[in-house]
Amino acid sequence: ILNNNPILNVSNLNKFPELKSVQLWGYTTLKDIKKDGDIIKQKSTEILTKLNLNNKTTTYKILSIYDYVLYNIDYSKISKTDTEYLENSRPVSIFYRGGGDSSAISQFVHILLRMNDIPCYTYNGNLELSGNKDFHSWNIINFGKQYYYSDIAMSHILGIDEYGHVFMDASENQFASTHSDGLIQQFSTNQNSDYVNRNYLKNWSFYNETLIDNFSGVITKVSEKGERSVLSTDKSKYITSDEKFIYYRNEDDEGKLYSLSIDGKNKLKLNEDEPVYIYSDPKYLYYINASPDSLGQKGTLCRYSKKSGKKEVISKNINATWLNFKGSYLYHKSITKFGQSPGLYYMDKDGSDLKTIGGDTLLANREPQLNFEHYYTQDTFMLEDVIYYSNSSDKDCIYSIRVNGKNRKKLSDDNGKILEVIGDYIYYKNSSGYYRIKTDGTDKISLKTGIY
Repeated sequence: ILNNNPILNVSNLNKFPELKSVQLWGYTTLKDIKKDGDIIKQKSTEILTKLNLNNKTTTYKILSIYDYVLYNIDYSKISKTDTEYLENSRPVSIFYRGGGDSSAISQFVHILLRMNDIPCYTYNGNLELSGNKDFHSWNIINFGKQYYYSDIAMSHILGIDEYGHVFMDASENQFASTHSDGLIQQFSTNQNSDYVNRNYLKNWSFYNETLIDNFSGVITKVSEKGERSVLSTDKSKYITSDEKFIYYRNEDDEGKLYSLSIDGKNKLKLNEDEPVYIYSDPKYLYYINASPDSLGQKGTLCRYSKKSGKKEVISKNINATWLNFKGSYLYHKSITKFGQSPGLYYMDKDGSDLKTIGGDTLLANREPQLNFEHYYTQDTFMLEDVIYYSNSSDKDCIYSIRVNGKNRKKLSDDNGKILEVIGDYIYYKNSSGYYRIKTDGTDKISLKTGIY
């Protein structure tokens, strides 16, 4: 805005490719969310009233909010080992402490701008200065038809007297030299519903700048402006969507496969299957069927024709517990022979040309009749073209391998079950506790109880 340095390529931003990795730092319960949300809404409204932004131009609003936060909010970074680390990352820290870390500041900027109907996004990634790389948050602000990087915390780190407005709309080259590995967060001004940890299960979908999720178990739609509306009160899981319809597992009907038009109308049960890990392409839905087939087999891979309404089993004699879909291939963790331990496989999306990936044995899941949630809990993860897994061929140590079977790498001598892979980090647990390592196997740390 000041220096006219718009982001040149915002295609990824518009599609929200990493929304499944979203989490809000510092929150542990819905009670905290409600309490903080009420405080934030009240105090933010008071600030905006004092700034008197009614009938002002968008440029004036952005400059006023930016300068208010820059000159009135203190930047304070607390060590992750400090007991107050999570508190310092909440946006409510602004009012309790008069400041916070980059996460708290960027979320606060986000809230103030959104309350003025100015599109803004919070971006989580890494900041590297003087050879030190650490977690950092910043903003992306929409102005007219352009998007701009903005990082008030960075201005504080370098000194606001000299760098106060440099990082209000820094160029892409300036940001690329210090900022990396971002994950987009989106928040609504409705504090009671949008402050939620979203990093587990594939319970969201994004199409045409509209977020579809199942916060509190119901299916909701969140517009780009943060406006939320309930589409269905069905208790749902594994949501996906396309141009016209939302597809999901309906827990209110024993986990059956359902569809719903994008406006919340025309709810329809598609079949009697109990889908897990639902994916969509223009013609088909792909999923694991957790209900038994005619032979009593569970975990078959299926596809459902959107045009004909017919289901096709594309993986006979396969018991799958994890599925991912990319390009023309289905990647899955499966047992292919009776009595065999699970392994990694991929095949064409029509079920042909089944091939193994690496040949390792993976952690076996409990039988589904004992605990459905445990049986299909995700413990294998795929980011871009790399799969992360616990290798039972090597004492359940954590490994990575490319989807083409190359670059197989042992990442840790620890045995463990992977809980999540976010950005550069793998989170896992074993009998000794909870741990985090980088995806290249370095920088192992022990985690205390909390949200990371």
